[in-house]
Amino acid sequence: MKIKLSYFDFDGGRGQSIRLALSIGNVPFEDDRIPSDKWMQMKSSFPFQALPVLFVDGVPLAQSNAICRFVGKLADMYPSDPWQAAMCDETLESVEELTMHIGSTMHLNDADKKVKREMLAAETIPVFLGGMEKRLLANGGKFFANQQLTVADLKVCDVVEWLTSGMLDHIPKDLVNRVAPSLTQHCDRVKNDSRIQEYYKKRAQVK
Repeated sequence: MKIKLSYFDFDGGRGQSIRLALSIGNVPFEDDRIPSDKWMQMKSSFPFQALPVLFVDGVPLAQSNAICRFVGKLADMYPSDPWQAAMCDETLESVEELTMHIGSTMHLNDADKKVKREMLAAETIPVFLGGMEKRLLANGGKFFANQQLTVADLKVCDVVEWLTSGMLDHIPKDLVNRVAPSLTQHCDRVKNDSRIQEYYKKRAQVK
């Protein structure tokens, strides 16, 4: 099986949990990083004109959560038990929905963006973070499903890092820690996994 992941040329976003899962699972893949300035020329050649896209023996698979589930199975990072798989799916979909809410503000003018993001920070984002924290704690507090690292944990950590990065104007950097501190602790645990640290160590060597 020949695998290629096409995503933008940065560490983060919807493609990062996929890269990490493949790397953790020692699944060989081509990390096809598309420069942002080349994207518009290439956009029409991808399903749904969006990234990430995973190519398996040349056949494209789109939609980030579908890709997460597929690579999670390859990497032993997606539960085989139906209920635990549902717990994993719930988390993947929650992160995706939260990401869509924030993403809808990206192209607003400054004044509208401020109003929309302040509303998200006051209402919508805490609902999602609080719901995910409750699920995490109900599952033992360490992982979202199966009592082990899954693609759901990778995806949550990525969105937590995004929310705390300071890149999102009008969304306080400390919001996650104020409304769902267990998610901050969870992300720290994920980032400290030796396999993830090894991935970023190798990345630093090739940059």
